Amino acid sequence: VNNGALVIGVQVVQVSNSPYTTVNMSLQTPPKKKRIKRVYRHPNSLFEKWLQEWYDEAKARESQMKFNYARAIKSLRLFPLPLYRGADCKVLSGFGDKICQQIERRMEKHIQEFGPIDWEEYHQVSS
Repeated sequence: VNNGALVIGVQVVQVSNSPYTTVNMSLQTPPKKKRIKRVYRHPNSLFEKWLQEWYDEAKARESQMKFNYARAIKSLRLFPLPLYRGADCKVLSGFGDKICQQIERRMEKHIQEFGPIDWEEYHQVSS
């Protein structure tokens, strides 16, 4: 309070012939911050590639597992976030214990053959 005027905000306006003080509350709005959204073109291309191989093998053997692999592939393609382990796939429909364990075993084999996985290579971000 300053000489009977309450100071809030940017500008204080004293209206003559009035016992009240008018305060202009038009504060300058801060610049809007834009959220950066990462959009992945193929967030799980490595897992999708393996599932497609297993689907093709099951189809060649005329195994009923081809339906499970097809359901898992469809679910994986619709999921927009990258996955890093077979156990992470359990949140998706079509992924049971068997398929998740297959992915884990395939990851171990892949790491033994090619070394650590460079996830940036497989999680392709759209520009």
